Amino acid sequence: MTSCRLFTRSSSPNRARSPAFADSTFSAVQAALNKRQLQVSELRTKLNALRDQSDNGKRELAEKETLLRQTQTQLMDYKQEVETAYVSYSPNWTRFVEEV
Repeated sequence: MTSCRLFTRSSSPNRARSPAFADSTFSAVQAALNKRQLQVSELRTKLNALRDQSDNGKRELAEKETLLRQTQTQLMDYKQEVETAYVSYSPNWTRFVEEV
């Protein structure tokens, strides 16, 4: 007579996990998730602060560039005024202004 085993057992029996093990596993996973959420929150705060700094820097740069253009225009206007005022007094003045 041949015996056939339909259901075999492994050499180490399956042990039911205790509720305490499940609770501790859940707590560990929850702690890891909370830690990750805190890291993400801190990084978002830093990102927002850096974005604000960047926006402020861009705004300041735009203001300085505008001031630079205005100053350059004003300088050209003053140079033209000086050239116009002194051309009538000295024939050599235009040559001097061109050298500058």
